[in-house]
Amino acid sequence: MDHNLSISVIKLRKQQKKKMILRSIGLIFIFLAIIIGIVFVALCLFGLINVPIQIHKIGGL
Repeated sequence: MDHNLSISVIKLRKQQKKKMILRSIGLIFIFLAIIIGIVFVALCLFGLINVPIQIHKIGGL
């Protein structure tokens, strides 16, 4: 009885480890996607901010 219980516990732990690994991989992908999105938005904003300043400088000269 105890032996069967220990086997089932080991199987459960292995399944939980697989789930944890899959979850962590999923979280890493989501995290990377968010970072890439933030960087992309930041670059767009900086681009939009820098372009009028450059045009203004050229116009000022």
